Formats: sequence, C-alpha cells, structure tokens
Amino acid sequence: MKLLVLLSLLTLAACSPFDFISKGYHSLINKLSLKASYGYAATVNQKFSTTTFNCMAQAGFSVAFIQVYKPDNTGNVDYDGIQSIKNANSAGLGVEIYINPSTDGKSAATQFDEVYQALRSNGISVQAVWLQVTNPISWPIQTTTNINFITSFLTRAKQYNLYLGVFTNWYDWQQITGGYTGLSSLGNVRLWYWNANGYGLNAASSMDFTDFRAFGTFTTPAVKQYSIKSNICGTTVNHNIFSTTASKKAKAISKKSENTIVVGNLQF
Repeated sequence: MKLLVLLSLLTLAACSPFDFISKGYHSLINKLSLKASYGYAATVNQKFSTTTFNCMAQAGFSVAFIQVYKPDNTGNVDYDGIQSIKNANSAGLGVEIYINPSTDGKSAATQFDEVYQALRSNGISVQAVWLQVTNPISWPIQTTTNINFITSFLTRAKQYNLYLGVFTNWYDWQQITGGYTGLSSLGNVRLWYWNANGYGLNAASSMDFTDFRAFGTFTTPAVKQYSIKSNICGTTVNHNIFSTTASKKAKAISKKSENTIVVGNLQF
C-alpha cells in the first residue's frame, strides 16, 4: 500500500516537478481566497507559452497582467507581450494589459497610440489599460513633468473610452509625483498597488488589502501585488490578488466577442 502511494506521488511529480510543488501551494491559497473573496493574477513581462499559462491556470491563477509596452530606447511595443496575450487567452485566462513607459522618450500620448494600434492590428480589443508608475530613479526629478506625463497618458486612453488604472504604491507615487491628488478630474482611476518585503514567496506581504494606506486620490485599491519574482510553473512571475466580484464581471464581458480577444475585463 505504501509503495502504491509513493508511486502515485512520484508519477504526479514526474509529469511536472514545478507544477507538483506549485499546485500544493496554490491549492492552499485557493481555499483562503474562497473565504476572503479574492482571485489570483500573475504579472507577466516576457513571452510565455500556452503550456505555461495552462499550468498557471491549474495552479489557481485566473488572470494575467501582461506588459505590452517597454521603456527600451525611447519606448517600444512589447510584441512578446502581444503573443503572451494570445497564449493566455488560449489557456482560458483573463488578460489585463499594462504599459511600462519610457519617461524620457516619446510623448505619453504617442506611446499609448503605438501600443493601442499594435493590439488592434493583432485582433485584440482593449477595454482597459494600466500605467506603471514605479521605480522613481527612472523618472525625471521634476514632479510637474511626471504629473503631466501621467495625466497626458490617461487622458489619451480616456479618449478611447477605456477604463483607467495606475500601478504604483504610496512611496513611488510620493517620489514621482509629490503626492499628486488631481487624478479625480479623470474620473475613476483604479489603483493596483504593490507591497512586498523582498523577492520570492518567503518575502510576500499579506494576501489581502489590510496593509493599504490611502494616498494621492486613491482611497480604495482594486488589485494588490503581494509577491515579487516568485517561482511558478518553471518560470518567475509577480503574484497579485483582486476582488472576485470583478472576476465574475470579466467572464461575462469576455463572452461578448467570439472572433476578437478582449482584454481589460476587470471592472471595479
């Protein structure tokens, strides 16, 4: 009997060693999420295969936040991200897109236009976009310049009737914008904030919003990144939580189009 149990475990592990480990962890957090009403998402900034996304779905993730623009040179569309969108969609994951902008290159509006057109030309319909505002050292010293860049980007996205979001935290926002409180003029700008104590799951913060502190115009978070550079399914991603109420809305909206991939379905 003991031998049969051992052989069964070895067979499961042999199929995918990293999957065997990750499923054990995420089966636990999935139980916690049912009680706390949170869903799980991964941040992706490289090209992942459909197989990898399938593994992530089995491990408990339901959404991928995928980088579609990167700050290289003066800013460029991240075509690896566009392929990842297609692969994630094939695996049945919901997709949100985020822009990691070049802050000393092209204008904010130009960077938005470039990625929007690239997505459309690849059969991807966009309903929402998130702007990354992190790593203060990569932004100009003048907070006014940074505020103008951020508001210009979000204003341009709003002209396309997209839902708006910002990825930052209280420290980054303070350093980059001086604690700017004027985003309310753009309507509901959602917050995706991060808080981790280092790299890996051992340095993760709580898998809830209890550590959130209001800043700028942000009084309620939509998404939280609680772990950075954690291993899952043979690769490295950042881990996030979000309200499962938003997840249910996403599934309903994604059924509206059969021939086009729809991204940005989480609504808060």
